[in-house]
Amino acid sequence: MVTAHIMSEALKFNKVCAFILALILAAPVMGATSQQPLMGTWHFTEIIYRGVRQPRPNPALHLFWKFDENARETLHWDHSDGAGFCERTARFEVVDGTLLEEVLAVNYENDPSCSSDPDMQVGRVSANPIQIYSHEIQLSLSLGDEQIIYVLVPEELFQD
Repeated sequence: MVTAHIMSEALKFNKVCAFILALILAAPVMGATSQQPLMGTWHFTEIIYRGVRQPRPNPALHLFWKFDENARETLHWDHSDGAGFCERTARFEVVDGTLLEEVLAVNYENDPSCSSDPDMQVGRVSANPIQIYSHEIQLSLSLGDEQIIYVLVPEELFQD
């Protein structure tokens, strides 16, 4: 009789464990679901300012973000005239439509002018609204009291 009771309790325990495991496996991994569409290289192609789409202000500027599966991001820009480049690596996460970034390192070969850019400061933490679509990312950045939206397209759709 005791053995039957123990077996019954063990069966209940196994069912509860199986249920909990199913819940854990069904739940999204923190950040993985929202970050997955970001993976890859995204090029800056346009801005949206005061609701109007416009070409990037400086056609000679090549600016891109590269997001990887390890929650690392590289921001890089250079100019077609070869006047140097700026590049940094950050940790990123997307939470509730906000791109959170913490700068981890800057490229030691950066142009000296990069050191004056806040995006190139190790330890800098930023939070910017982001909308992710299959064909583009819209990243909102502050421009004084206003917002400017950078439009980024995946590398496979990028035409310079």
